[in-house]
Amino acid sequence: SAYTEKGTKVDFKYAVYDVGDLNTSHTNNLDVNKIYPKELQPRDRSRTASIAQIDGILNKLVPDFLGENVKVSDGAPIIGPDLVVESGNGRTIALRKGYQSGHKNMKKYKAWLAENAERFGLDKEEISKIKNPVLVRERTTEVNRENFVKEANMSSVAAMSATEDAVADAKKLQDTGMLGEMEITQDGEILTAKNIPIMRRFFQETTSQADMGRYVDKDGKINQTGLAKIRNAIFASAYGESKALDVLAESTDDAARNITKGLLVAAPKFARAKTKMNAGSLIEADITGNVADAAMEYRKIKESGETLENRLAQMDMFNPIDPLTAEILNIFESNKRSGTKI
Repeated sequence: SAYTEKGTKVDFKYAVYDVGDLNTSHTNNLDVNKIYPKELQPRDRSRTASIAQIDGILNKLVPDFLGENVKVSDGAPIIGPDLVVESGNGRTIALRKGYQSGHKNMKKYKAWLAENAERFGLDKEEISKIKNPVLVRERTTEVNRENFVKEANMSSVAAMSATEDAVADAKKLQDTGMLGEMEITQDGEILTAKNIPIMRRFFQETTSQADMGRYVDKDGKINQTGLAKIRNAIFASAYGESKALDVLAESTDDAARNITKGLLVAAPKFARAKTKMNAGSLIEADITGNVADAAMEYRKIKESGETLENRLAQMDMFNPIDPLTAEILNIFESNKRSGTKI
């Protein structure tokens, strides 16, 4: 038996088929397979990220990973009685590509199959007669097929919150020195020719192949979600882990947006200065916490329709504000029409 992430149990029997007999969602070139039930494959296998994931399975092939597993989403692929691959299209395509190209790891896979045939209740001699053998789990439980396949493709890893993600990414940016290499234009643009190789490294360091599809388009170019991930990491590096995403929150006010743009341009410089302070090569004079506080406070003022003067007066009376934060608020107000000046 095996289970989906939602706990749905399915029974199966182990079997070995020639990989050419199995019906996968896509071809080896990741063209859509027109005879595959398209409602059963929610993933876009045409994405560059999926190509990398499939090649990774083949190049780092560990046969035991394609054997026993209590999860539907891992182990030997699961097929229906009509030989349609219901879970494990990527794994099956990787093995098919391996056989087609004569990849060295396929000898290792075939040897593993022969050595473990008895473990799976199979006949070693019969397996040896199959040209391109693949171990599968043949589902025997009746299911709502479309629902089952959707459950089978659910991630087994709990997604981190955006803040947790930004904190982890920020550490990687700092530890690898990538942040020090990045340049952001005066317009707040980070997707520049110079930064693209750095951004590729960033995703290699922070993102699994399975998750890459969230951050690149079908041509392998970084999408808006990918850009947001990098911006979040840059802000977390510069302005602190707990405030980074609050500073970046969307605002309908032009002045607040100019401040966000200005802080993005300044972020790498702040982060580099903090690194030097931590190393003892600069005097400890970190104002990034005050900058973040001022940015969040300024956004609140604009969204409430108050004036900065009235807000500061009230804060002085009921909730004393740090003098440096107040000074930065006044700088924001004086330069609110220009992210470049900020």
